[in-house]
Amino acid sequence: MVLLYVPPVQNLLRREVTAYASKATGMQIQVERIDLRFPLNLLVRGVEVIQQPDTLLSLESLNVRVQAWPLIKGKVEVDEVSLSRVAVNSANLMEGMKIKGVLGRFFLQSHGVDLSNEIAIINQAELSDTHVQLLMNDTTTTPKDTTASAPVNWKVDLHQLKLKNVSFSMQLPVDSMRMAAHIGEAAIDDAQADLKNQFYGLKKFLLSGTSASYDTGTAQPIEGFDASHIAVRDVRIALDSLLYKGRDMNAVIREFTMNERSGLSVVSLTGRAYSNDSIISVPGLKLKTPHSEIDLSAHTYWELVNIPTTGRLSANLNAYIGKEDVMLFAGGLPDSFKEAYPFRPLVIRAGTDGNLKQMQISRFTVDLPGAFALEGGGMIENLADSLTRTGTIGLKMTTQNLNFLTALSGEAPNGTIVVPDSMNLVAKVDIKGPEYKAGLRLKEGKGAMDVNAALNTSTEVYKADLKIDNLQLHNFLPKDSIYELSLSAAANGRGLDVMSYHSFAKLNLSLDQLHYARYQLSNVHLTGALKGALVTANLTSDNALLKMTTDAEYNLAHRVLNSLFLLSLTLCCNIPTRRRDFINAHKPYLNHIRDALAPYLLHSQVPLTEESTALIRSKCIPGVTETGHNTMKKIKELTTQNDANERKNHRKRVEEIYFPYICAVTETSN
Repeated sequence: MVLLYVPPVQNLLRREVTAYASKATGMQIQVERIDLRFPLNLLVRGVEVIQQPDTLLSLESLNVRVQAWPLIKGKVEVDEVSLSRVAVNSANLMEGMKIKGVLGRFFLQSHGVDLSNEIAIINQAELSDTHVQLLMNDTTTTPKDTTASAPVNWKVDLHQLKLKNVSFSMQLPVDSMRMAAHIGEAAIDDAQADLKNQFYGLKKFLLSGTSASYDTGTAQPIEGFDASHIAVRDVRIALDSLLYKGRDMNAVIREFTMNERSGLSVVSLTGRAYSNDSIISVPGLKLKTPHSEIDLSAHTYWELVNIPTTGRLSANLNAYIGKEDVMLFAGGLPDSFKEAYPFRPLVIRAGTDGNLKQMQISRFTVDLPGAFALEGGGMIENLADSLTRTGTIGLKMTTQNLNFLTALSGEAPNGTIVVPDSMNLVAKVDIKGPEYKAGLRLKEGKGAMDVNAALNTSTEVYKADLKIDNLQLHNFLPKDSIYELSLSAAANGRGLDVMSYHSFAKLNLSLDQLHYARYQLSNVHLTGALKGALVTANLTSDNALLKMTTDAEYNLAHRVLNSLFLLSLTLCCNIPTRRRDFINAHKPYLNHIRDALAPYLLHSQVPLTEESTALIRSKCIPGVTETGHNTMKKIKELTTQNDANERKNHRKRVEEIYFPYICAVTETSN
């Protein structure tokens, strides 16, 4: 044994061992120096392991100093374990993954390792300038090891751990997920781990100068907060009095600050959470940003965790969210909306009390001062049982100035579209097993809108009713000549997949009144049905402005348009005297262009594709649309043509295009 301390012997062993290892592994293994000093001080320098073309391992120095005498008593006193400038590259040694990294410096000192009693005391541990990259090449999984392992009963005390300039990154090419974290500085004081009794404690934890990122997919981050691209920086965390032992838990958050890529900034997060044999409590958790503040408190019992239908949970939330933070989650909305949104905090208050057998929403309010005020509440029983679940939830809202919502169109509010103030909205949802019923009533001035709907999630049977009574549309469109609207609609059916042959539905809609300019539109009825993926519809109108009957059907299961249109149209318009005289003077010619007035009234069952339909629309009379104004404009243009042959040729082209379709139009004037 004494010869091991002689340098020539050490050099001989170094050469023989490295040569043997190189031959056995097929790698180039080099060790510059091995130095063993009395009693147990090992120094290794200049280690390289090369597998062309990759360097798998390089190590500048390894130093281990262990006291010899305590080993006789079954104890280990480690004065020093240090590593300097280590580089690792797994290359293709591990299937499914690749690890690359560098280690700047690692230092460990441990006095008090008792092998017989399984106790370890680590006095000091330091790690700095270390960076690790993990690349997962595929989804290869390792079979689960079912071999029973011996219990680990070690008790470890860590007095001090320091990290400085340490980073880790991971990439999963299969789903393009990437994660990375960088620790500027971190310190842990007085940590304990008793593996036998499952006790874990920590006196103090401090993290500063830290950043982290998470990205998934290949799309670029959207403006504002993007859950697929999260990047935080300037993270600082201070925790103390951490404890975990069965139901006894405790954690105190002294400090938490960070900045996120979107502009979200947390300037303070403080609070405490604890539990004992009976209760779990978060007496206060307060989050602050430069523009917002959120307070949360919660209290429950372990009884609720063990038997969810017993015990109670009480929670209260108070939030004041400033415009700047709201806009962080509105990245895809128009800039005009962000500009028009009021500079006032969104105030949210919520409270709940109960358990899974009976949960009560005791308080729920949302206020945006000057814009709207919403309040609600309710109760749900048997929350976790979809068959016996019952409950009622109600909401009430009063509006004030909501004109900023019109900016969602992409244009700044200019009075073209207005959201009236002083509207009242009442909504109610009833739950009974798989049956859901909802009712909504909107009151605006003397007008009202009522909506009632029901759905059975088990049978997929549904129905809905809509009733609009004297709703003043002019209050919403003040620059347009549109006024009162009254209509009713009812729909019912079964099956939420309209493409299924087993689904069916019926629709009935009646327009009772629509006042536009000096016209009164009424007696308009629409009926529709869905059965076997076939949609049928009938539209009738019988009033002074428009007399029309339309039948149509369309098979949803066919990708090619294969439809039957049957239409008989009568137009009755209040035409000015000059235009009426003009029409009467050219009545013979109107018979030739009657198809221009018909919105493609087809009696044939010949299949239509988008291409053939577009051909008819574009070539029937170029420039003519289905609106009366453009039609009359084209009529005037045609009648002023000097070349009668051109009109004749045009009529011939129309007839050729429409064959074998037949158009029928009758036009009269008041």
